[in-house]
Amino acid sequence: MAETVFFFSSAAILGGAERSLQELLTELGRRGHTCVLITPPGAPLQTWAAEQDLPHEAFEMRSLREGNPLGQILSVRRFANTLVARYGRGVFYSNTRHAFTLLAMLPGRYPKLAHHRDVSSRPINRWLYPRMDCNIFISEFNYAHSDAPANGRVILNAGALDCDLPPVLPAPASGPLNMAMFARITGYKGHRVALAACRGLAAAGQTYQLDIWGEPADARDRALLADLRDDVAGAGLAVRFCGFHPKPTDILRDYHVILNPSLGEPFGRLPVEGFSLGVPVISHASGGSLEIYAGLEAYAPYLFPDHDGDSLCRALLRLIEAGATEPDATRAQLSCIRADIRARFSLRRLGDDIETVIEEFA
Repeated sequence: MAETVFFFSSAAILGGAERSLQELLTELGRRGHTCVLITPPGAPLQTWAAEQDLPHEAFEMRSLREGNPLGQILSVRRFANTLVARYGRGVFYSNTRHAFTLLAMLPGRYPKLAHHRDVSSRPINRWLYPRMDCNIFISEFNYAHSDAPANGRVILNAGALDCDLPPVLPAPASGPLNMAMFARITGYKGHRVALAACRGLAAAGQTYQLDIWGEPADARDRALLADLRDDVAGAGLAVRFCGFHPKPTDILRDYHVILNPSLGEPFGRLPVEGFSLGVPVISHASGGSLEIYAGLEAYAPYLFPDHDGDSLCRALLRLIEAGATEPDATRAQLSCIRADIRARFSLRRLGDDIETVIEEFA
C-alpha cells in the first residue's frame, strides 16, 4: 500500500548518509510512495529535490540547545500540522540527529521513524528513543553503540549496484598506484592513517598518487584539513585534496584501490560501492565495516588490523604483489566478493526492508 512519508534531514553537506537518502527516496518513489523531503532553507538536498521534481519543503532544524527550545518544539508541531493538511496523513521520518530530536517532540498521533548513523549515543537519547515508534540502525555495531533501545531495528545499509565491467587490478610494483579516499574531512575517518601509509609506500620504493575527496563540515573539520595540507606539503607526499564529488561511483573505477581507514565506521558505503564496481577497497578491521567483510575468506586481504599507516601500507603492498603475480586469482577473488556484495546490499533489498517498516507503523 502506497504511503506518504515526510523525510526530515538537517544535513548541510552531501555525504554518504545523504546519498543513501537520495537513493532511498528514489526507490520508494518508484514503488509508488509519496516522499516529501524537508530540509533547512538552501540545503544541498533541497536543491537536489528541486532538480528531481520531488515534493520538498523548507524548515529550519537546529539543536534544542540553540535558541528557545520550547519555541522550536511548538514550531515543529505547527509545521507537522501544516504538512498533514497539505499532503495528507503520513509517516514522519528523521534522517539526521537534529531532525531526530525535533521529531521526537511530536505528539503520539504522528507515526515517527528515526534512521540513525552515529558512531556513539548521547545520554538524552535514552529518553528520546522511546518517543519514536521505531529506531532504525544501519549495522549491528551502530545499534550496539546506541544503548540498543528496545524499539530498535537493524537494517543494513545498501546502495545502487549496477556495473558488469571486469574487476580492476592494482598496478604492478613498477607503476604508480592510483588510490582515493572518499570521506568527510573529520577525525575518525582516518586521513592521518592514509598519509602515514603514503610515507610507507614511498619508503618501500612504490610510486603512488592519493586523491582525497571530501569536505569539512564545521570549524574543527576545517582545522583538520589545514593540518593535513601542512603535513602533505611538509613531507612532499603525492596527495591531492580534490574537494567534494557529488557521485563518487562515477569515478571509482579511475583508481586501482580505494582506502577506507575509518576507525569504528557505523557502516560505510565505500566497500559496498567499490567492490560492486570491481574496485578493491581496503578497510580498517573495525565497526560496521566488519559486517560487510563477512562470510567469505576472499575478504581477508582487504582488511588491515592495526589503525596505523604501517598496517595499511603492508596491506597495500600485499595487494600490489597479488595483482602482479596472481592476476587471474585476484580477479576471481574480486568477482566472488562482488557477487556476495550484490546479493546482500542491493538497493532493492533496502527498499523492501524500509517499506516493511513504513507500512507497519503508518
